Amino acid sequence: MAVARNWSPFSSSLATAGGVLVAVYVFTRYLLPYLWPFVLGLLIALAIEPVVGALQRLRLRRSVAVSLALLLVLGLFAALLTWAVSALVVEITKLVDALPQYYSLAQDLVAQITDWVGRAMASLPDPVKEQIFAQLARFYEVLASLLTQLLNGVAKLPELLLVILVAAIASYFISRDKKVVGGFFLLLLPPAWRASAAHLNKRLINSVWGFALAQLWLIIVTTLVTMGGLAVMAAPYALLLGLLSGLLDILPVVGPGLLFLPWALYNLVWGQFVMGVELAVLYLVISVLRQMLSPRLVGERLGIHPLAALLSMYVGAKLLGLLGLAMGPLAVMLLGAMHQTGILDFSNGARPAPPPGQHPPVEHPPAQHPPAQHPPGQLPPRRVGP
Repeated sequence: MAVARNWSPFSSSLATAGGVLVAVYVFTRYLLPYLWPFVLGLLIALAIEPVVGALQRLRLRRSVAVSLALLLVLGLFAALLTWAVSALVVEITKLVDALPQYYSLAQDLVAQITDWVGRAMASLPDPVKEQIFAQLARFYEVLASLLTQLLNGVAKLPELLLVILVAAIASYFISRDKKVVGGFFLLLLPPAWRASAAHLNKRLINSVWGFALAQLWLIIVTTLVTMGGLAVMAAPYALLLGLLSGLLDILPVVGPGLLFLPWALYNLVWGQFVMGVELAVLYLVISVLRQMLSPRLVGERLGIHPLAALLSMYVGAKLLGLLGLAMGPLAVMLLGAMHQTGILDFSNGARPAPPPGQHPPVEHPPAQHPPAQHPPGQLPPRRVGP
């Protein structure tokens, strides 16, 4: 402890930030799989809080307001999910009916590509061929792993329903007893930390909620623009592909390009030039809209630079997989909130320089008055009144 007292504010803040990052990693890797329902319940409680506040202004008790807000939000979500599933079933049914035609087309395409690749490979050196085959084998392994994870996710649907049920119950109690739950966690901290922790909690909730809203708006915009563009082009499966494009929008850098670029390239190479150009233009429109909206939505709500967000998503994905795409920015937001509340101080105690043309304020010592002198043997005059 004697060494820690000699640390500078910068060193102490750096050690604290490192500890926070390690704690986020340990929590995500080892604790979050067991706490998913309660984390989801906390997010639901945050989402319904504006509705609860509006109902409380109608002079309803908080327990009644929370119940009505949960019924309203979850009912709306169930209605949208039912509509989306029914519409997707119709499009998937059409897709299944057309699968033989697509299968035949895919066979012809694969035969043409194989013939072209075979002629191209014949002229390549053996080491280059070995590297190409090794990369193809690795690609097949990754694809097989993704399909296995998808099947495992489908098999866990009953477990997902249980998680949603527990999350809904947890969100009710978290929202109803918000002050009690918050006060309990504050009591676990030393008294000197409680004011900073309360301030940090408020800033962090605002940042997380802003980040979630920004991502949701970007996904909605991408989905609606894709659906509208494909509908204007009279492309099949507009709803299905629109939802897929919105989900791909979560991925950094590639995003909807993972859908549009191969599709447009296929149409351009195999003779459907107009369709390929339309798909390329639609992808360009989506990209421009996203680039225009992303700095305003994410930058203003998140409070971090887009490059920092991209770096945190990349590092998070490397360390934690797909979950790291969300946990990386959350860790950066936590550090930013700690810096804003003064818990982290990387200035090393240096006072900022004054703007050009201005002089630093001169500090004057407090004015000192000489003690009152009284004649010897006399007491000072007695004060009468208040």
